[in-house]
Amino acid sequence: NVPTTERQHRILDQRPPVGGLEHTLLVGAEFGRQDTDNVRKEGRFAGGLAAINLPVTASNARLPITWVQISTSNDNRGVAKVGAVYVQDQVALTPWLLAVAGVRYETFRTEVTDRRTVGFPTGQSRHITATDHLWSPRLGLIFKPRPNASIYAAYSKTYQPRGGDQLTSLTLTNQSLAPEEFKNYELGAKWDVTSDLNLSAAVFQLDRSNVLVLSNPNDAASPTVPVGRQRTRGLELSATGKLTDRLNLVASYALLDGQFLDAVSGTVRAGAVLANMPRNSGSVWARYEVNQRLGAALGVVYQGERFAATDNHVALPGYTRVDGAVFLKINEKVQAQINFENVLNTDYYLFANSNNNLTPGSPRAVKVALAVAF
Repeated sequence: NVPTTERQHRILDQRPPVGGLEHTLLVGAEFGRQDTDNVRKEGRFAGGLAAINLPVTASNARLPITWVQISTSNDNRGVAKVGAVYVQDQVALTPWLLAVAGVRYETFRTEVTDRRTVGFPTGQSRHITATDHLWSPRLGLIFKPRPNASIYAAYSKTYQPRGGDQLTSLTLTNQSLAPEEFKNYELGAKWDVTSDLNLSAAVFQLDRSNVLVLSNPNDAASPTVPVGRQRTRGLELSATGKLTDRLNLVASYALLDGQFLDAVSGTVRAGAVLANMPRNSGSVWARYEVNQRLGAALGVVYQGERFAATDNHVALPGYTRVDGAVFLKINEKVQAQINFENVLNTDYYLFANSNNNLTPGSPRAVKVALAVAF
């Protein structure tokens, strides 16, 4: 009666090598296109008064608003095209030590058309393009002291083209600049405690370079250059799986420290904390199966305090939100579900785009869904 993990370990030790080393080869290709429309309009009251400049009162809240474009309003269309090939090889150096090496090559083309009718410079081209040829390597080592446990070290490099996260931020100024680079160094461990319960932990360092900064941080009129650096270090813990035959658990925790390594401007200096990054965050979601037809779940989400912008002048308070759900299997093909979001009706900010552009979280909400299988 040898335990399962020991039997597996013995079988692994007895595997005959193929060609001296065992290889697991992964080869693939990717082709994609994304079309994005980005339109922004500004709210104006009668007389052209900006909505943001009017005091919030009960009477003002009922005033009609007209939405108009001004010279700083965006109205553009972006097209992103990607073509990529990649290869990865996982080599079993020994029964307990694996090496992973891979590379991805891609051509990423961004096209942006500025469609503004107000404030567009006379004689300037409306069509801007940029093409990047990118190599992304990946390296790793996996140590398996037991078949159900592993310790790994990994390195990878990725990019963000100048089109930004919405792929419409390309301008005449930045179209010829190299994309931002991200280098990630990670050390972690995974342990399958049972076939249904997994624990994992990882520490990492993410370095971001080629960030645009003012060539003279004390002169707002100086040109921007891609020499800025950011660094984020963190710890991540997670647990996923079954605690009993009826109780499932998903839990995670993150400890993050992200900051600028170089001064970006007169208000964003070296050492400033990255925006929208809480130092502590975590969540727990538990689901209990009452019987074969009825189940209930409860979740708790925590976000610590974080800054709204990179100047670190405004801080969003931390919050704890409680969610819930009930699941009912009506028959083999029909299932009903009720989700309760923010059960305690907590006031909180979900996200910030700047110091005065804050997105509040949803108040208490109930969502009902019915799923039918054919």
